[in-house]
Amino acid sequence: MGITDPPAGTQKESKRLTYSSQLEKLNLAALNLPQEWERWSLNFKIFLLATGLNEESDTRKVSMLLHHMGPEAVQIFQSFKLELNTVKFDDLVKRFTDHFIPKKSLCILRHKFFTSKQGQMSITEYTTNLTLGCTNCSYIFSQ
Repeated sequence: MGITDPPAGTQKESKRLTYSSQLEKLNLAALNLPQEWERWSLNFKIFLLATGLNEESDTRKVSMLLHHMGPEAVQIFQSFKLELNTVKFDDLVKRFTDHFIPKKSLCILRHKFFTSKQGQMSITEYTTNLTLGCTNCSYIFSQ
C-alpha cells in the first residue's frame, strides 16, 4: 500500500491512497445468499477500515463497493435506478441488504412458533427456542 502525490503546484492537492486487495467477489450463487451478503459486507467494511479508505468520499466508497462485488452486482445496482455520483455509501449498503435479505413473514414465523415441538431437545434448549420464537414473532416475553 502506498500513497501517490499529485504534481506540486496543483490547486487541489489531495493524497490518493492506492491498495492491493485479496477481497473476493460477492458469491451471488451462494446457497444462503443472506448469510453470504452478511459475511461479505462485513469483510468489505473491515477492508475499508484496515486500508483507511473508510475516510474517502461516498462516491469513491460506492465505486469500490461495486467494483469489489463484481459485474453481476453492478446489474443489480442499475435496477435500483440510483445515480452513481450522488448515492450515499450507507444508503447503497442498506439497499443491497434489503435486496439480499428478504423480510420475514410474521405469519410464517408465528406459525412455526405455534407448531414447534420439544422433540429431542432438553427443557433448557426448548425454553430458549421458545423465548427466541417470542422475540422473532414480535411477542413481548416477560419472565
